[in-house]
Amino acid sequence: MSDITIRTEFNEYIKKGEADKESPPFLLPKKKEVTKAGEILREYFHAPNIFDNDQDVIEAIAILERYRTFHNQYISIFKRLLQRKTHRIALGDRCIISARSKRFVSIIKKLLRFPTMRLAQMNDLAGIRVILQDMDDLNAFIQDDSSICELNRGGFIILKNFNNYIQWPKDDGYRSIHQIFEEPKYQLKIELQIRTQLQHEWAMVVETLDSIKKTGYKIGQGDERTKLFLKLCSAFFSHLEHTPVISEFSTYSYEKICDEIRKLNCELGIIDILKSVNAIDIQNNTEAAYYLLILDIEKHTTEAIPFKKGESFKANQLYTEYEQNFNEKGATTNIVLVSVDDVNKLKDAYPSYFLDTSNFINRIEEILSG
Repeated sequence: MSDITIRTEFNEYIKKGEADKESPPFLLPKKKEVTKAGEILREYFHAPNIFDNDQDVIEAIAILERYRTFHNQYISIFKRLLQRKTHRIALGDRCIISARSKRFVSIIKKLLRFPTMRLAQMNDLAGIRVILQDMDDLNAFIQDDSSICELNRGGFIILKNFNNYIQWPKDDGYRSIHQIFEEPKYQLKIELQIRTQLQHEWAMVVETLDSIKKTGYKIGQGDERTKLFLKLCSAFFSHLEHTPVISEFSTYSYEKICDEIRKLNCELGIIDILKSVNAIDIQNNTEAAYYLLILDIEKHTTEAIPFKKGESFKANQLYTEYEQNFNEKGATTNIVLVSVDDVNKLKDAYPSYFLDTSNFINRIEEILSG
């Protein structure tokens, strides 16, 4: 990120053993402080060479850190409610529930991409994802009676800004449903992403290619031919799920989409590129509630540092320490703090951090051999 040292505000609490508490050992920053911090960080990372007050940047990063960390207790509560909901509607064993705290680098990039966005209004600092086996399961989850839904009964309020990227896929091919929930005490936002296994595989391949090729397909960057290949694969998956196809290919038949995928793969060798990077294995820790995932692209290694329940702030401290040396240009390391409902599903929830695209490869190779 820069050579500025991030001061972790809760180091002294960690030493005192306060990390066992799920409630934050510090106060939530005021919204005007968070907004100002966002403005300072946007200005600094837009033009670091002309910024003349590093102390302001250090304090802004500390405020962002506290603000992001404060969301954690509500992530934990929200996940527990989701687990109850999925078990009530008989989907508990047929889905994956995962959560993550948005990375500093992703926060900064978003502030730079949207110059008018205020940090205090960013809805996805806390993100939770439900991955369901197919569209039948997804529809059952979505159509569950809101009057008895555990999320509503637990006090979370669903906001109006609801995006159905399955009914209306994004232009880049992304498909999922996004809902924004708000907890009532501090009005902190949690983004819930709801997607099928196929939709998840596509999104994770985009992230994996971002890592391998050091580009930005996820935010619309990168070469146009590869982006076209990804859009066609999204359209192929839409056909498999009998859902609307990205508008660019809405008139294409299933056969034409498959034919275009074959041609582009022959030109670009995308499947060979994905095959050239072997999936990484790790040792799961059955007692872990959180994992700090550290993917080193060049060394082809993933370190998964486990933390037990109650060690949320200890995990965030280490998360921040790893992030503080992030260099946006030429970075070869991806870092994220995550939690999953079942530790055995960690790799399925975050395959891009293990360079695992085997499911996607198998599906596309069926087209290539046809």
